[in-house]
Amino acid sequence: MRSDELLSRLRKSAFIGNADAYTEYTDNELFNELNDRLRSVFSDAVVSARSGYWLSTVVVTSYQGGARIPARAVTGGLESVEVLYNGVYYALDEVTPLEAAAWTQPGQPFAYFCEAESIRLVPVPPSDVTLRLRYYLRPSLLVTSQSSTQGGAGAVRGLIGGVYPSTRAVFVNAEPMDYATGAGVPLAYPATIDIIRPDGWFSPTLVSATASSPGALQYQIPTPSLSDAEFADVVRVGDYVRVAEQTDWPALPADFHRMLADAAAVNVLREMDLIDKADILSTAASADFARFAKLIQPRVKSRPKKIRQRPYWTRGRGYFR
Repeated sequence: MRSDELLSRLRKSAFIGNADAYTEYTDNELFNELNDRLRSVFSDAVVSARSGYWLSTVVVTSYQGGARIPARAVTGGLESVEVLYNGVYYALDEVTPLEAAAWTQPGQPFAYFCEAESIRLVPVPPSDVTLRLRYYLRPSLLVTSQSSTQGGAGAVRGLIGGVYPSTRAVFVNAEPMDYATGAGVPLAYPATIDIIRPDGWFSPTLVSATASSPGALQYQIPTPSLSDAEFADVVRVGDYVRVAEQTDWPALPADFHRMLADAAAVNVLREMDLIDKADILSTAASADFARFAKLIQPRVKSRPKKIRQRPYWTRGRGYFR
């Protein structure tokens, strides 16, 4: 469902009609309910599944032996940290600050530890190194829809009609608007944008990219960490350009969009002291959520993951047991 369709579903589930009849429940207030449910309830299930949904990657350069965790990571957490060495990325192990204290001399990092919203490399490298961080992306905020003439802004904007990997340029049908303040305003350049996939899990395929607008409806997106082939795979015709952290669709499969609307409606019903109706809807939404959590783990049903044990060494020969 688009964001305007979600609002309609929420209003129906909560028996609150349109914004004119229930003035305290404006579209922006209901968007807040939807975004709160999406970020607080669904984030835990998706991250705990560790099935790759919402997983994003960023390449950064360390500074004085550390790097910041991406600001858009769910609860500031990471899936993995890798360091580039001789053209190959190697995964680093996580250690505690107490364990890290034993390494006082500079050297090639083999581990890291988290410190507030940063990571610290162990040992500290003698010079800055390239890191690849994999993290779970916090869902973008639902705002006024710009992907249909049937609702929301009543216009289609930001639809990508041309992708040119060699120049890192994309062309759109119309410039998207920024709805951070609730009312749509034109973008100011350079702008921080996402590229949104309008199907599947409706997730950003390119995250927080800096874009300039050198020509009419053309965006230049410098992404040195991506090859031409990778750029062509990440950004495709039919995707949408949106202001970073804004979207028309919740980052969930379409099968579970109604569940999000119902979960938000439960809160509205309780605020209106319609407890019986809230309890009935909550029971139905909870059953749907349990099904959602079950389906996303594991992703491959026919061949479950095998546990590879550490080699056991005896008499100079190693084998798995």
